[in-house]
Amino acid sequence: MEYGRTDKMFVLTVKTKINNKKKFLFMCAFGLILILAVVFVSCDNTPKSAYCKEIGEYSLSFSTSNDKETFLSYFNVTGQPVTIDNVRIPENFNSTYERYNKIQKAMGLDLNNFKGKTTKRYVYKGKDNYFVSILTYKGKVVGCHKSKELYGSDFVSLLKE
Repeated sequence: MEYGRTDKMFVLTVKTKINNKKKFLFMCAFGLILILAVVFVSCDNTPKSAYCKEIGEYSLSFSTSNDKETFLSYFNVTGQPVTIDNVRIPENFNSTYERYNKIQKAMGLDLNNFKGKTTKRYVYKGKDNYFVSILTYKGKVVGCHKSKELYGSDFVSLLKE
């Protein structure tokens, strides 16, 4: 290493010699893989908002307390979750999931993009004695509905009927 100083700047020069081309190629490949891994992990393809005619455009963020309050306010739901668990969206939809996804599409959502993924489900008790279930993936809402039972299959849209 050489250190040099001019009147207005400091210069550091580093000289290296790579004797082994295989080591150099390995390090380049390792660096490329590391960069690709960081890009892959940091990319979030989940939508940030959705649109439906009853509400207009609304945010799907559901990671902070404020995000949750904002999302729930669109559907007049308040309070703390009754339960939080995980739900795996199946790879192949049966008639129940097809019906459920039709409700989601009317709200600007689509579970087809999350087939085979495990989502986090937050269940709230609504003022109208319905249970409101919110499905999230990576902090974004991917599905929601209300039902009379905690885990009921009598689900309906959160939109005003």
